[in-house]
Amino acid sequence: MIFINEIGEYVLPFLLLVSYFLCVLSGTATILGSSTIQIPPTVYPLFPALLTIIFIASLSALPTAALVHENSVLFKTSWKCGKEGRRFKKQLLSCREIRVVIKGMGFIDRSFIMTYLDGILNNIVGVVVFVAGERDI
Repeated sequence: MIFINEIGEYVLPFLLLVSYFLCVLSGTATILGSSTIQIPPTVYPLFPALLTIIFIASLSALPTAALVHENSVLFKTSWKCGKEGRRFKKQLLSCREIRVVIKGMGFIDRSFIMTYLDGILNNIVGVVVFVAGERDI
């Protein structure tokens, strides 16, 4: 089980990085159009489709991963114990929450999702502004 967790520490960041760059690339190509970046018109519809697929996958997978942490916090705070509840409650509260850890980036929660999507949008706009500025010069 430890081996699987160690593999996941490297696979998940790699998948997030690849989807990040593909989203920025396809978003930039979608906004700029085929004439600006010299893409054949037959290939151009693949970029909006790729952007939509990756964005929907991110919007469905990341909240599911964030629910792991939220549910473990909810579990710790709402556990009801019997007569010996005080001792068990203290033991339960001393346990860590379950998290989906991303090596070098922390763990997935609601703020990570917003930061990730904000970074995608920020980089798409930055690349579009840069390419449009270079074209006008």
